[in-house]
Amino acid sequence: MIRDVFGEELELSTFAPEIMPVMILEADRPEWKLQKDEFLWTTGRIPIGAGGVGNFSRVQVLNPTTSVRIVVVTHVKARGIVAANHPVTVDAALAATPTGNIAMDTRVPVAPVGNPTVASQNLIANNNAVVSGYVIDEVPGVAQVGVLIQLPNPEILLPGHNITVFDGTGNEAFVAYFWGYERKARPEELIQ
Repeated sequence: MIRDVFGEELELSTFAPEIMPVMILEADRPEWKLQKDEFLWTTGRIPIGAGGVGNFSRVQVLNPTTSVRIVVVTHVKARGIVAANHPVTVDAALAATPTGNIAMDTRVPVAPVGNPTVASQNLIANNNAVVSGYVIDEVPGVAQVGVLIQLPNPEILLPGHNITVFDGTGNEAFVAYFWGYERKARPEELIQ
């Protein structure tokens, strides 16, 4: 990584110990994430139409079962038409129309559809009358105002797991956004 940052081959033995190059990875700059095979991502704006009487709209982020990455969700934003609670759940029933999340780094290779995408996906649905999965947070919404849902801790998704935000009011249009990052997993991290 030092070579990538400074743009040259460095022999650490050529430095005096008092000026040894040091990086604190926990305090790294966002642009260095790519050198660690970490990708920042967003779902972008995901609008969902009303689904019919008694059905809740929802947006979901999925780490696909075929993935070899760890997906970390850091923020969620939701907006409904009326003031209603927005439950956030883990491992809800799978929604539909999987689409790759958008990389927030233009150095990530562009997918065939024209966006720089990552391994994690977003899915939507508006055809279910129940809130599924286990609830990790629930935030009151404000009519027509986007509510940033500050998760108590980032949600870490192994392959095959998802996080979902629901509109707490049935039969209404809904908009949601997710943000996070993902990185390649070590084999021992994928054992469940």
